Amino acid sequence: MKTVLPRLPLFLSVVLFAACTLKPSTDEIRQLVEQRFQKAGFGELFAIENFEKVNGYEPRDNVYVAEVEYDLVFRRGLRELEAERKQEAGDAPMAAFMNAMGLLALKMQYGNFKAGDRVHKKESIRLIRTEKGWRILEEDA
Repeated sequence: MKTVLPRLPLFLSVVLFAACTLKPSTDEIRQLVEQRFQKAGFGELFAIENFEKVNGYEPRDNVYVAEVEYDLVFRRGLRELEAERKQEAGDAPMAAFMNAMGLLALKMQYGNFKAGDRVHKKESIRLIRTEKGWRILEEDA
């Protein structure tokens, strides 16, 4: 007991320092990216494959920037989505208009994609540490 007490402050300092420098794991970052796509309504449109954190840094306390690369693999093609959305909208002109705008945005971003097509993405994601874990900063989502 006499040898433990003098080392206790050193041990606590090491533990606290280690806790302060924790970075999000690659799995945590991937989950956050997947949640972002789910929240945007694209979770069923494509899958994320080959996810890799290639770099990361802390510009300030509780903020972490992760540079990541991954492939988006489309589960359905644009034509399939158009048919589904048309059927969903039925005779509702406003719903048809909103669906058309969403499909136009997808086409502008990804082109005339087909099921199985891949798009390689590189991005920097800013994360903030909260009491309940890491989350993507709102302005980046």
